[in-house]
Amino acid sequence: MKRKLFIGSSTEGLSVARKLKEVIDSSCSTWIDVEVWNEGNIFAMNSNTLDSLVWASRRYDYGLLVASNDDLVESRKSVKSAPRDNVLLELGMFWEVWV
Repeated sequence: MKRKLFIGSSTEGLSVARKLKEVIDSSCSTWIDVEVWNEGNIFAMNSNTLDSLVWASRRYDYGLLVASNDDLVESRKSVKSAPRDNVLLELGMFWEVWV
């Protein structure tokens, strides 16, 4: 049975996510199915984003999140690049701790 991999990113990181899918498909397609967040029906029109993400985190065996420098964050008078908050949330949803 093939495993399923979800690739998430911001819209700005979508080109990286697509390239990752291409590389994984070319080398691992016999044992893993890869889907980027904007493909298929992950985010259905009749459901909210959070429900769709919860559903995806349970449907896929693995999650790969692209954290690109999309936002600027100012903290303690210093401005730095940071990934989008939604990408960090999605990372947490796919995180599984093995005890």
